[in-house]
Amino acid sequence: MGTRARLLMVFACGVYVLLCSLSLLAQLPPCMKARSPFPTLAEEIADMKAEVEGPQPIVVIDAVHFDGPIHLSRSALSSIIRTANQGALSADDDWLGEFQEVGLRGWWQDHGYYNVKVTAESHLNSGDSQHQHFSVSVHVVEDLQYRLSGIRFVNADPERGLAIPQEQLRKVIQIRDGEILNVDHVRSGVEALTKFYGARGYVDFTAEPRLETDDAHRRISVLMRLSEQRQYTIAKVDVLSQNRELETELRSTIKAGNVYNNKLVEDFFTKHKSTLPPDSSPMTSIKFERDVKTGTVNLVFDFRDPCAPRAD
Repeated sequence: MGTRARLLMVFACGVYVLLCSLSLLAQLPPCMKARSPFPTLAEEIADMKAEVEGPQPIVVIDAVHFDGPIHLSRSALSSIIRTANQGALSADDDWLGEFQEVGLRGWWQDHGYYNVKVTAESHLNSGDSQHQHFSVSVHVVEDLQYRLSGIRFVNADPERGLAIPQEQLRKVIQIRDGEILNVDHVRSGVEALTKFYGARGYVDFTAEPRLETDDAHRRISVLMRLSEQRQYTIAKVDVLSQNRELETELRSTIKAGNVYNNKLVEDFFTKHKSTLPPDSSPMTSIKFERDVKTGTVNLVFDFRDPCAPRAD
């Protein structure tokens, strides 16, 4: 092997080791990152991208013009534009597509126009290295405005019934029959169902809403397909913490033999946020060991300071 080849090999090995080190560094807790003299891999990539592309100007929407009559008040339009501008849209992103779908089409769907079609075009008015000002021309086909006719619940497994009665589930979703359909409220209903089931041990629960239109009566019914999965009971609770008072309260709240309750766990983290180690959360501080066959779960709460020396 020649000298040139050996040098190239040494260089390649050095780059590989550096990338591995940066990758490991990116996974360190914040306190250890702060002590490191090296940037994380994510920071390195971001810096390299910024050097190549340079800072991107922020989009400012000056005005929106429609080519026909619409059911959108001036105050509502002003609110849509203000919200979009507060989002600091970047000129290098698909800001127009986001504004079209989230800002405009989203507004119509939240006001009953479920099948609305929106097409937008942008026109650059002025700009510099920091801001680009646009006006937007929009074509809207509103179609029909719908009201909610009702919400039904079925198990995604056709061979199984629901663990919870329909009447109880209906109360979880705060939308009244006969109201103008609001798609965002339907999404909120899915989130409410997920929390409701999670507080009853169904940690793998998912809900899929299906909307069925009745154009003749301008009504939409919502069919919620629920995948309940297994209900889990707590088999064992371990707590790794130097704070005995905190451990005692946790053990008195989250007990072996009880049905697992997501809400109790989240409430505990919220209540003790000031005393728990930084960045503690149910996602990062709990080891969740489930046994699908028995429907039980072992919980390990790790409240140790990641930067403190450990005996183990």
